[in-house]
Amino acid sequence: MLRHCDEIGRLKPAGIDRFTDDRYDREDQLPIAGRIAALKDMGFSLADLVRILAVYLDYHERLC
Repeated sequence: MLRHCDEIGRLKPAGIDRFTDDRYDREDQLPIAGRIAALKDMGFSLADLVRILAVYLDYHERLC
């Protein structure tokens, strides 16, 4: 799911290993990853996650 979130621009990895294609995330990305996991556990679809995260990230950017 994190790869899909990367594809749609919601959680870009901090880096990608060019040999294994493993993604590496930064510590400051953990809150967003946690929100994605929690929303998924609550049964939200990926389309819902995209919309919810867009609102959350927009709100969060305005606060910073």
